[in-house]
Amino acid sequence: FILLGLLGAIPFLHGALAHTQTNPLGVKAYVGHMAAKGTILGMASTRNTGLARYAAVAGLVALGRFWREKPLIKLVWGLVFLVAIYTLVLTQARTETIGFFAGFAVILMLRKSRRVVLFGAGVVGVALLYLIGFFRALWIFGTHARGGHGFDPTLSGRTGQWMEGLRTTMHSPWIGFGFQADRYYLHGIQLEGAVFQALIQSGVLGTLCYLAAFALSWYLLIRLYTLPMARSLPDEIPGVLMFFTVMSITESTVFYGADWMLLAPVLAYIQVAAWQYG
Repeated sequence: FILLGLLGAIPFLHGALAHTQTNPLGVKAYVGHMAAKGTILGMASTRNTGLARYAAVAGLVALGRFWREKPLIKLVWGLVFLVAIYTLVLTQARTETIGFFAGFAVILMLRKSRRVVLFGAGVVGVALLYLIGFFRALWIFGTHARGGHGFDPTLSGRTGQWMEGLRTTMHSPWIGFGFQADRYYLHGIQLEGAVFQALIQSGVLGTLCYLAAFALSWYLLIRLYTLPMARSLPDEIPGVLMFFTVMSITESTVFYGADWMLLAPVLAYIQVAAWQYG
């Protein structure tokens, strides 16, 4: 519903779409002035990366549900999946797109019966993408989408911010500086990397807890989905967890409300299932 709401708002918002040559659709959603200062019903507007996050999660849930439902319900989830793919193309959010494909691969590889489908679809898909020039367009998108020239090893300036964040963290290495410390101590900079943001906010102690939570979740998930009863478990759980694991590398998933709103049910499900199945 959030995904459809944000898409449906675009025709009614001035400046919600910006023309771009890097997108095959010719436009890009929620960028520029709209992303920085725009409003929707009096509330701060989303950015293209925020919309892509909702699209990726909706698409992964739809893919997981698609394999399990009756034909009519399959149609509904199939439409949700197509809307999610369209939105990812429309937003051109790189990290969210990579995370989506990682979750997509996990869902297809989860069941043995799908691995043949994954391999066959992969070979045909790569061939078709090559013929239509997709990989060249992807390289241009990855290296020039933000005005750069050639490959950017700084990840759009993130590596420099990470080093600055580490230097600041060294003044309070064990417990950090508290909530949104990067905004206060780095002159308004947001550390786009979950581990670095956890360090400056909660120090080594908090970061160890954060990393332990992800490690424990993956450990329990692997144990659960290798048990005989794993076929009764929902497929989207591993997909969404993989998406947020990948996204946390270059995005802030430590405390953002929307990310936590989407990730918390996944972690809770894993924990409850682990208790239930011993």
